[in-house]
Amino acid sequence: MIRASEIPTPKSAVRGIAWPAIPDMTGNILLTLLFQLEQSQWWSPERLRDAQFGQANSLLSHAFGSHVNAPESLAASPRPSAP
Repeated sequence: MIRASEIPTPKSAVRGIAWPAIPDMTGNILLTLLFQLEQSQWWSPERLRDAQFGQANSLLSHAFGSHVNAPESLAASPRPSAP
């Protein structure tokens, strides 16, 4: 585990503002992901499962709709069933 004293001080992307640091675009993306993961760790198993199935559905819909050989190759694969 990393000690708080070992965590580097964030650098602000805005000149003249040191604290709180305003992140650049990459930092914004990482903070957004961190926030979502911190929130979702407290979801019920049912809510988490629903979110996972929703994401899997989006991925499979994209694969079936965007890739020429996907329907044939994916049709032969077992598909998860919703509980």
